[in-house]
Amino acid sequence: MHKRLLLLVVTFFVFCSRLPFLGAGYGNDPDAWQMANVARQIAETGEYTASRLPGYPLPELTYSALYLLIGKENPFIFNCVTALMSASAFLIFSLILKKFRAKDYILGGLALVFTPVIFINSTNSMDYVWALTFILASTFFILSDKTLIGAVFLGFAIGSRITSGVMLLPLAFLIIQQGEKDNFRTIVSFFSAACLIGALFFVPVFLRYGSGFLTSTGNYPPFLWIVYSASVGVWGAIGSIILLLIIATQLGTLVRHVVNTIRSNNNNANSDEPIYIISVSIVLLYFIAFLILPHDGSYLIPIVPFVILILHRFLPRARFVFLCLAIILSSFLLTVEKDKIALVGPVFNDNQERLEKTTYVERYLSIAESLDHESLIIAGPWLPQIVTMLPEDPSQLVEYVYLIEESALQPYLDSGYWVYYLSSQRELTIDYHGYDLEDKGASPLVPGEKQGVKW
Repeated sequence: MHKRLLLLVVTFFVFCSRLPFLGAGYGNDPDAWQMANVARQIAETGEYTASRLPGYPLPELTYSALYLLIGKENPFIFNCVTALMSASAFLIFSLILKKFRAKDYILGGLALVFTPVIFINSTNSMDYVWALTFILASTFFILSDKTLIGAVFLGFAIGSRITSGVMLLPLAFLIIQQGEKDNFRTIVSFFSAACLIGALFFVPVFLRYGSGFLTSTGNYPPFLWIVYSASVGVWGAIGSIILLLIIATQLGTLVRHVVNTIRSNNNNANSDEPIYIISVSIVLLYFIAFLILPHDGSYLIPIVPFVILILHRFLPRARFVFLCLAIILSSFLLTVEKDKIALVGPVFNDNQERLEKTTYVERYLSIAESLDHESLIIAGPWLPQIVTMLPEDPSQLVEYVYLIEESALQPYLDSGYWVYYLSSQRELTIDYHGYDLEDKGASPLVPGEKQGVKW
């Protein structure tokens, strides 16, 4: 009884650990602000709009309902929902570890939700932690022989992030390994329920955008960025170093244990080992998907619990405990970025950048609202936050765009518009559209601006 109480207390602690970071805007990602914008738009118009394609309908529609309930946008309340999701993820993952007799199941659960990429994304209005929580719930219920409930939660995960569909095959294999009498019927029911529920969430997406909602765009990033995103971007600097050292020194042992696990599973239908084989397959599948579109290390969030599961199974207990502590510490100590190294950890750095960006946008809006001539402002990734923070009665002389092609810019110039751009958008326009804004007479909204925070 006292262990259950302790688990609930720590779950509450996980939620409370997010509270100091929930009020700093919607997040350090323009997509988080766009999530808030579409929540308002859906609530006010009754028509679905995606925050970005392929759509994230479950959180988008939930936030729109929350907007209707409270009557306005509120970063703290929106972010609070994600924080509750992270607390739920801790509880569910701890119970999964407990199912496999992990002595350090609470520490393993804390390592999950204090992994820097998960901690940061549990304090904003993004959808990553939503999908993670539903994936863990699906896994837990399948392990508990409640396949239909597991299918429902996987459908919720797909409705949060369509890439959660990657889990269909590994979880189907787990169902087979559960050794039920009628595996074929169970698998068909699982697939049907999960896909149907997931598809239902995407009905409004399809009706609005057609089959084109599945397309994706974006330049393939440099190799070093991919390496950084998949390591420091997920585990933090300290966690990445310790994880790399452990894998480097234990690689042979880990491979040998995995091979032995596969062999023992083939000879023992009632073994607990399938979850570890499935964990390896999940890590590989998501990592392959990440390499196809490696735009953000947050795409790798679903692998984190399964990496911890694998390491729990095959590492000596002392090393597993040490690794968990290193991952937790990594959220609060040492930030390493392309042009910055700071003693404070990624969680504090992320919060500070969110506050600074809000200050910048307030300054941009103050200047823009004082303009007395027709103006076009090229805002780029600043645009979603600007739209959210616009005054109730914005200037009719000012128009904002994300980026603009050269041919589309010319009519504004011909009409006498003054063209301005925000920080970094001159360089971004050159990269994306191949021309220099200043060659067209555009100028920075804040001349001579120098800042360390960029979108």
